Formats: sequence, structure tokens, C-alpha cells
Amino acid sequence: REELLGYIAEKRPQLAGIIDKGTDPKDKVQLIRPYMLSASDPRSVIKFFRERLTADPKNKMFKFQLARAYFTAGNFYESEYLLLSLTLTYPGYNQAWELLGLVYEKQEDIDSAMECYEKAVSISPDMLTSLNNLAWRYAEQGVDLDKALEYSERANKLAPDNVSFLDTLAEVYFKTGDKTRAEELLEQAVSMAVETKSKKLRYLRKRLKEIQDS
Repeated sequence: REELLGYIAEKRPQLAGIIDKGTDPKDKVQLIRPYMLSASDPRSVIKFFRERLTADPKNKMFKFQLARAYFTAGNFYESEYLLLSLTLTYPGYNQAWELLGLVYEKQEDIDSAMECYEKAVSISPDMLTSLNNLAWRYAEQGVDLDKALEYSERANKLAPDNVSFLDTLAEVYFKTGDKTRAEELLEQAVSMAVETKSKKLRYLRKRLKEIQDS
């Protein structure tokens, strides 16, 4: 128990998503324990949550964590099956809707992904991944640019140090015709990427030059 509590204290930022509001206290240790398993062995995490779910088949958090484990392992079919079950039983489960959107993105079903993201945002307006992904897709398609700007600005306000979110906002402004603002935002993103050693640095520099040359 002391070892687990020490691990929680050390890794709290990474574990915040599973120890925040909505988690039944009796489930917390069971939810956190898999994160002490080797990240290189996703099968052990899947096995853990399958066992928990077999013992407690109505536990929605166990089902969600199993769906997330399948998603991480690249088994999108199993993840989709669990998440569809969750959203049917708990239509207000915003995290399940968002993860289902990510599953559909991986399956290249963009329309279904966007529907899931919109559902997540309608339930909880601070779903960062859903906000950013919707803004990016709307900008990419050149539709609903007012909504894209609203979503992207909200995501950046909630997470101002996120390079990917800043990149999305730049793309939205570029699609609205505000090239100057897009360049400013991309320059900020490049500086941030240099400082944080982000893997997106090369892409951001390339995209900045493309917009400058356009």
C-alpha cells in the first residue's frame, strides 16, 4: 500500500485522468495499479482489466479503462465494441464519446468521429481533445469556420502551452483568410516547440514556410 501511494504521489499528473471526479473511491487502487505494469506489455493491462470486469461486469470505469487499453494496443474493434456499449448505457459519459471519436479517427471514419467529438463537447465544453480535433477537421474541410475558431480558441485558453492546439488555431486563422495571424501563431508554436523539444518542430517550420510563401 505504501509503495502504491508513493507511486501515486510521484505520478499524479499522469494519473489525474483516472483519479479525478467521478471515480468511485473503491475503484481507485484497481484503476491505478495497471500503470505500475510495464508500458511495453499492453497485454498485461488488458488482462488486468478483463479480470476486473469479469468480477464486476457493471463497473463502467473498468469497461472504459479496458476500452482505452485496447485502443492503445491498436485493437480498435474491441475498443469500439466496449465504447458503444458504454455510450448506449451511459449517454452522458463524455470521456467514452471522446475515445470513441479517436477510435473512428483511426478507422478513417471521420464523419462518425466528428459526431462523437461533438457529443463529448455538448456534454462537457472543456473536452480538449474533442475541441481541438473538431477545429482541425472543420478547418481542413473549410466548413463551419466560425465554430472551428470558437473551439480552437477555447482549447488554447484551457491549455495555452500545447503546441498542437496552437498549430490548429493557426490553421483555422489561415483558412479564414487571416494569413498574418496564422503566421504569428505558427511562429509562437515554433518557439514553443524549440523550447520543449517537440517532435512537431520540423512540421511546424515547414508549415510556416508554406504559409509565408502562399
